[in-house]
Amino acid sequence: MNRPARVQSDRNRRSLPTFGIYVLEILRRFIVEISRRCTTVQASNASKVMENARKQSSEWVARLNADDVSEEDREAFEQWRSSDPSHAVAYEEITSTWLVFTSLRSS
Repeated sequence: MNRPARVQSDRNRRSLPTFGIYVLEILRRFIVEISRRCTTVQASNASKVMENARKQSSEWVARLNADDVSEEDREAFEQWRSSDPSHAVAYEEITSTWLVFTSLRSS
């Protein structure tokens, strides 16, 4: 008679020494914790990258809208914006906000 897979799995698990099961459980928990921490660190790093890109973007918006903006400034900006995808995204966010405020000021 064939037993269900779960029963066979439980039977195999019981055949391992108790110490082996304990080690496997510790390894499983360790892997889960490392995965959680890596995800947290990655999210934190991404947040810091975007925060820095937004700060730089706001500086670029101010510089590019200044009366004394030069062609060198514009070229440096284009180089900065194309150097990282987060720069372009942050610049679009800041520019949208800038346009809203300047349109309100004009009204």
